[in-house]
Amino acid sequence: MYCKNNKGACPDCCIPCQRICVVTGPAGPMGPAGAEGPTGATGATGPTGATGPAGPAGAAGATGSAGPIGATGPTGPRGATGATGAQGIDGVTGATGPAGPEGPAGAQGPVGPQGPMGVQGLAGDTGPTGATGATGATGPTGPTGPTGPAGADGADGATGATGATGSIEADPYNLYVQAGAEPGGDGSQSSPFQTIEEALAEALPNGVINVLPGTYPVTQQLNISIPGLTVKGRAGSTILLQAAVVPFLLSGGDNTIDGLTMTSDNPYPVEFIQTSGDRNQILNCTIYGPEQAGDSSTWVVNRGFVTQGGTTNLLVRNNIFYSLRQPAYLNPGSTGTIIYNVAFNTRGYVVDQALFLFSGNSWGIPENAVDIALLSGTTSGAPYDPLTALEESNSSATISDQR
Repeated sequence: MYCKNNKGACPDCCIPCQRICVVTGPAGPMGPAGAEGPTGATGATGPTGATGPAGPAGAAGATGSAGPIGATGPTGPRGATGATGAQGIDGVTGATGPAGPEGPAGAQGPVGPQGPMGVQGLAGDTGPTGATGATGATGPTGPTGPTGPAGADGADGATGATGATGSIEADPYNLYVQAGAEPGGDGSQSSPFQTIEEALAEALPNGVINVLPGTYPVTQQLNISIPGLTVKGRAGSTILLQAAVVPFLLSGGDNTIDGLTMTSDNPYPVEFIQTSGDRNQILNCTIYGPEQAGDSSTWVVNRGFVTQGGTTNLLVRNNIFYSLRQPAYLNPGSTGTIIYNVAFNTRGYVVDQALFLFSGNSWGIPENAVDIALLSGTTSGAPYDPLTALEESNSSATISDQR
């Protein structure tokens, strides 16, 4: 049996549950299908399902052709020039050796005695004045007698003996030196000294020592300590330094070295001239060292001249300096003027708290590392500023300003 209410099997007893039970027989044949009913309304869309996993990546497409090169952009402004590096510290100048003693002045020869004056004779007695006689009458002029014959000429007297030739003494205000001269000279032009040392021992203040053509080896310092003394070289006079000493020390005041050529057989770490005192002069000299290999910053510290502190009113004019570490090192407290000189193949003038006027100087080839270096502590203002004026008045000088 089948229960319509429960849509399932009928219980054993249908009465208690008030259900209607139908006894089913065997199924009959299926009737024909009814006509298809109309399509029902579309039901509401259900919720979207979860996204499925991503499929594999497709193959890469072919590379497109390169586009045209764009126009070049404008050049950017140039960057500022970096500051010049500081110049290395120069070596300490060696101490000046002591000055040798000044030789004694030559004794003046004695004056010869004056001859005795002759005795004056006695004056005679004045006689009495006689009476004036009467003037007689003038007699007639007698006739002129005949001229007598001329007398014979007397014999000539004998010629006296020639006196001895007097010697010309050397002038201590104008001495001469000649390399290779005969020893024992007196410093005169006809008998010159062999060495400058000999002339210094005889020279007097405001005198001149004339150095004649030749080569003069120097192994000891020559101290020019006589006030106003000038050492003047003639064309072809060369000082050859052969030891590590300063050849010339100008210490007398108003001293001048003029027209000498100076060099050395080796690069020695010394200057050729050192100055102290007031109003000294270095004029018309040519000063150079032997060639040194490599960059000039590695060269032996040889220099044209060096000023001691207290050097004042030094004049350096018309000189040539080359193949040296520096033309000059100007120490603190020194003053002067450096004009119309030429310097090349050096590291330039070094101004260390000194006060010097530079004007009309020029530079050659090989060029200097710098032409003028102003070290820290050197004054600002005149005579160094403005730097453009300093450069223009010295042939477009290259200035290293480290102040």
